[in-house]
Amino acid sequence: MTSPALPPRVSADRLARLAAEVREIRHGVRQAPRGLARRWLHGPQFIDIIVDYEGDEIICLEITYLGNWLIFEDQRLATGQTDELDADQGHPQSRLIDPHERTHDPILAGARVLLNNLKDQSLGQQLLALLPPD
Repeated sequence: MTSPALPPRVSADRLARLAAEVREIRHGVRQAPRGLARRWLHGPQFIDIIVDYEGDEIICLEITYLGNWLIFEDQRLATGQTDELDADQGHPQSRLIDPHERTHDPILAGARVLLNNLKDQSLGQQLLALLPPD
């Protein structure tokens, strides 16, 4: 059985290398919604993994990587594109997200590769468990 294709111009090797450089940001984290705790992991090329918790339960997972966006919230999964990264210059452009009408499997596949290669393997596996199996 083959894995779903990754988004255009994204390779598993590249995502694995970028994931290995993801680090948790503890200062300057944008405020979580009232009553929730937040973890923010950031990596090169504007990779962001934001996790909101209510107690020990993950309420929301949001991932951006290489112009792709994924969110798991209220037991629903959505994907989209973001122009947050100007691929030619590597400078942030905006926070605009263009959601897809239905979940885009290549973005989900890329998110799996990213989470599978986090240094914090326990967190990566916990977050992977939220996503549907491939």
